[in-house]
Amino acid sequence: KGYLFFKDAPELSTVRLVVEEGKHRMVRRMLANCGFPVIGLKRERLGIIRLNDLEEGSYRELSKQELQWANALKRRKLPRMVDQIDSE
Repeated sequence: KGYLFFKDAPELSTVRLVVEEGKHRMVRRMLANCGFPVIGLKRERLGIIRLNDLEEGSYRELSKQELQWANALKRRKLPRMVDQIDSE
């Protein structure tokens, strides 16, 4: 499942890509194969954890819901909380 949103620019384009699971530089390879070399990537969210304007190298405390979701990753029992976030 994925969505592409293009914003035209004179020489470069900004692409917003939503993937459920990406491995081994999948986004870079996929766009390069379509003729769009990737200059930079920015992760906005990991599961239900939104990064917002968190600076590189900094951190914040997780909410109770985010912590429950992260702990479920260890048990491989992911709650479908992502659907709740996507509907916002």
